[in-house]
Amino acid sequence: MSIHRRELLQASALGLSMGLVPALARAAPAYPTRPIMMVVPAAAGGAVDVTARALQPRMAELLGQPRVIDNRAGAGGHLGNALVAKAAPDGYTMLACSGSVLLSGVYRNLNYNPVTDLLPIGMYATAGFILVVPASSPFKSASELIAYARAHPGKLNFGSTGTGTAMPP
Repeated sequence: MSIHRRELLQASALGLSMGLVPALARAAPAYPTRPIMMVVPAAAGGAVDVTARALQPRMAELLGQPRVIDNRAGAGGHLGNALVAKAAPDGYTMLACSGSVLLSGVYRNLNYNPVTDLLPIGMYATAGFILVVPASSPFKSASELIAYARAHPGKLNFGSTGTGTAMPP
């Protein structure tokens, strides 16, 4: 079996280049090298903002860089969502949001596509939902409230954080 000169040169070049891989890996800058922006598409003080801020100290400790919270409220969260969707894909801009970001897909004429432009990478909190009535209410259980609502349609009022949120009406 004869080895052709070209094959020998290719094999030699490959072998030499493999020795450079560890040096190249060491030369790559560590991530992160600067602060990370966490966009909250809601006003300060809301549930998403509070949980994002609660994570801030631990994330800064783990990553060795501060995380800056940037509240971008407006348009039902679409302003903040769009900011992240259009950001450079370098890992320095993240979105803290509730599952309601998935509802963005039902809106027309958004300047981003929530399905293809945003990628969920993890869940950092869960929320429980409770049903509350005034203490003076005649209802002592959810089943009593439901029975009354069925027997008297249109007679009850309720409040929620809004359509398209984690707690829709």
